[in-house]
Amino acid sequence: MSKKSKQKELLLLEPKTLAVIIVISVLTLVVSFFGEQGVRFMTSVLTPLPQHAPFDGTTYPVPTVPNWVKLSAEERDFDFASLSKDKLMPIPAYNANRLAIPVSNLKWNDPNDDAIRNEKITYSVPYLGNYKLDGLERTGSHAAVDIKTLTGTPVVAIANGVVTKVRHGNSGFGNHIVVQHNNVPTLTDKNVTTTLHSSYSHMSFISVEERQVVVKGQVIGYVGDSGAATTPHLHFQIDVDDAPFKPYWPFSNSDMNAAGYSFFEAINKGLKQENGVRYTINPMLYVQKYFGGQVLVAANTDTVTPAAADPYDKLSFKVQTADDGKVTEGSNVKIVIQAFTEEGLLLSNPDFTDSITLSLLNEDQGTLNIRSLDAEDLKSGIVNMIFVSNVRQGTNKVVLRFRNSEFSSNTIEVKKKAPEISKILILPERTEMQVGEKIPVVLRLLDKDLKQISQVPVSTELLLGLSNPIGILDTFTVPAFRFVNGEAQVNFTASLPGATTVVVVDSVQQFESQEIRVLSPPEPDPEPVEPRNNKGSASVLTPPETDPVEPANPTDAADETLAPEPEIAPELVPEENTDSAPDAPQPEETPPAPVAPQIETVFTDVDVNNKYFAALKALKADNLVAGYGDGSFRPTNTVTRAEAITFILRVVDKELRENVPNIFPDVESSAWYVRFIATAFDLGFVKGHPDGTFKPDSNVTIAEFFTMLFEAAEADVDPQITIALTGQYDPNEWYAPYIQEAMKKGVLGVFEGVTSPDRLVTRGEIAQVIYTLRQQEGSRL
Repeated sequence: MSKKSKQKELLLLEPKTLAVIIVISVLTLVVSFFGEQGVRFMTSVLTPLPQHAPFDGTTYPVPTVPNWVKLSAEERDFDFASLSKDKLMPIPAYNANRLAIPVSNLKWNDPNDDAIRNEKITYSVPYLGNYKLDGLERTGSHAAVDIKTLTGTPVVAIANGVVTKVRHGNSGFGNHIVVQHNNVPTLTDKNVTTTLHSSYSHMSFISVEERQVVVKGQVIGYVGDSGAATTPHLHFQIDVDDAPFKPYWPFSNSDMNAAGYSFFEAINKGLKQENGVRYTINPMLYVQKYFGGQVLVAANTDTVTPAAADPYDKLSFKVQTADDGKVTEGSNVKIVIQAFTEEGLLLSNPDFTDSITLSLLNEDQGTLNIRSLDAEDLKSGIVNMIFVSNVRQGTNKVVLRFRNSEFSSNTIEVKKKAPEISKILILPERTEMQVGEKIPVVLRLLDKDLKQISQVPVSTELLLGLSNPIGILDTFTVPAFRFVNGEAQVNFTASLPGATTVVVVDSVQQFESQEIRVLSPPEPDPEPVEPRNNKGSASVLTPPETDPVEPANPTDAADETLAPEPEIAPELVPEENTDSAPDAPQPEETPPAPVAPQIETVFTDVDVNNKYFAALKALKADNLVAGYGDGSFRPTNTVTRAEAITFILRVVDKELRENVPNIFPDVESSAWYVRFIATAFDLGFVKGHPDGTFKPDSNVTIAEFFTMLFEAAEADVDPQITIALTGQYDPNEWYAPYIQEAMKKGVLGVFEGVTSPDRLVTRGEIAQVIYTLRQQEGSRL
């Protein structure tokens, strides 16, 4: 056979061989283009899921919850491990009829009503419910049941199954798990089998891996508030097998935008509820219908039944970093260790006498604070007080040894530390300017040797502000990409006379420019003034000299609202009497006496020298603020929840809803603010307190104000904390994304001094925040 013939023969492959080559090529491309997702897909195609034990009944996903009516306000913020056991109870049964009972119908200290109140708090959002806290099923698009409990509460698999999905995230479902249950009975007929998929979302910690077989009652993670959660709870859902994706969600962003709804509005309006009915089932009804069999939850018992002569011979350990393990030199890395029994249950109250040793794979690249553990350390099955400090560039692992077994952590990747910013020079082009002028301001970064930094760390993001808000900066944040060879430029436009400085804050330090003096523009030459007699009109800038009129009821919250109220302006220029007799002869005319210069005011207690003058002048012109009956504004007064909501609704231009029920027992139907609160609740940017009340007269804090404002304005708030929060703010708390957004927009600096989430806001501060945001965003937020 000739060489040419052989080449032709090689090209004529058999169909089966050619098909195999094509499949392998496609899978290779999938892995190449989609990375980890491609690997998951290729694994699912080439490797079948492992089999799990046959169905033997169900158990609750959260066996134990707080007895909410017995908790103090402080205890409501505890984590699960810190709460006394006598304040815990078995999770109550899910009963839709009891959940629908209004809170206003419940009495305190009545055993039955207290039980219902516990159920309503625990099952805060029922199946296909809404966010109105009304306890009603089939009134929204929430295709799951939200179970409110404390951070760190153990979550267990409801039935035997295999883990098909483990995801960590800072948005949406957050950290979540999907477990597939094969050959299980349907909700409607125990004699018909199907495949169901239970999901557990917003977890603080996940204890299982994909493709891991789990048994009923096995701890698979712990409750948290990751993703788009505002409070610790478990989003528990069961999807049918033909759901397009798991966990399933009934509507998409395009559905929401087409309907003209915000996210909360879409849920409350029941957008695409029919999809939830088609692709999900009521998860609590399923659990309760097939509840039974022996439930093993090691985390909630005092003893573990031995599986062999020595129950600890086959212990397994999971060692991992608290985050992704990617850090810079000199950082501290937190290590979390979990211990599991042979059955895969979290270890509880062990009594072994062996020592557990810990070491580093590369001992010269860091320091462990703890080198050994004993049974007492593992009484809850988890150890989380271990740190690797002073890590050095390179890779490392924590190695755990127990008896004859060895377990290691995920890789710790340590990158070289970027040059630290030691000083920031803030260099305005001029230090004297006039109202209306704009000047460039250069920001120059210096290292510890006061040399200009040429390569700016990618994590750098500076926050800008003014010590005295008499003008506008064209930006309030300067990220790393704005710097060229260590320099960036911003612009300052003066709008009022006075003095100010440009303030720049990085993650740990604050810097200030030289003082910039802003002068009033030169006055035009005065026109000649014709002399006139002493019957001339009074100055329109001089208010009539009358005693201030106090409001009829100074404590009436309706009179103190920031929102405008109808006003009758006093007559400032008296009408001339045209019917009077001709003037008598006058002596020789003399020039009028000089008039004292008048100071411009916007309210009787806010003149041009007040720091809130520009903000209040602009907002009053747009009918967004009004004063008290005596003409004052009282900018230092604090603001109630009802007042803040009223002001926010008007600022974001939301119309008051008609025929919206008032669900809060402490909001009187005759109160001036009842429609504002009902509208805000219907829009989804405010909620009541856990006891079912709203507390309209409580003062608003910084955390509450920014949360309500940015939710009402439908701002694109990043749920992931990417910058260091100034003041006394915890980046792990529910309010952190909103405080971060306020910092990015440069309005957190309106609140002077070191601030905290519980710091009360004043009328003047709210006005200044809104004014600044409107300057950035336009006339509407």
